[in-house]
Amino acid sequence: MDGSQIAAQKTFLVYLIKPSHYDDDGYVIQWLRSAIPSNTLATLNGLFVDSIER
Repeated sequence: MDGSQIAAQKTFLVYLIKPSHYDDDGYVIQWLRSAIPSNTLATLNGLFVDSIER
């Protein structure tokens, strides 16, 4: 990249937030280990890292 291409780059911030789940009484549900792990945040992070590298 030359100087003009570097100056044209912009910052793109992404905040990945894992939502909490609540029971009927309003308390946060916490699991030590989940039977089926959710990898949505890891997948989205991988997509963003790949897009940055491209």
